[in-house]
Amino acid sequence: MGLDIHSAITISAVLSLMMAMSLRYTLHDYPVEQRPGLRFWIASMGLQPVAWVLYGLRGEIPDLFAIVIANAILTLTYAFQLQAVRVFVGRRNRPALVYTPVVLVAVVEILFTFAYPSIRMRTVSASLLIAIPFFRPRAPCSADRDRAGAATC
Repeated sequence: MGLDIHSAITISAVLSLMMAMSLRYTLHDYPVEQRPGLRFWIASMGLQPVAWVLYGLRGEIPDLFAIVIANAILTLTYAFQLQAVRVFVGRRNRPALVYTPVVLVAVVEILFTFAYPSIRMRTVSASLLIAIPFFRPRAPCSADRDRAGAATC
């Protein structure tokens, strides 16, 4: 008995949607200063099911939607999560840092899906593009401390 990918995708979509609905329902219970970051996180969780459904329809819909658009949407959800963390810790808005990977992933997906088909290159290059922005904020958060000992990100 193996992993049924369609069941896993369905579970991911449902869990993401439930998380978005739960956070949205409780948003007013959070302190006002945390709400902007939570709104980005809610948007991320609410958009993920779209990507999961597109992945689940692979083979039934064109690869432009099932691969390129699905991966671009999922990358956008990660960008929203990164933006949520940046807002939560008080970092300034840097749209280029946060949203450039979305465009680059779409370009890489088009390139390695249609021009030079390669699942390996598509997976490796998209994964690296998605991961790079997440490494950047970690170093300042763990290394820099203010006078009170709190991380200054």
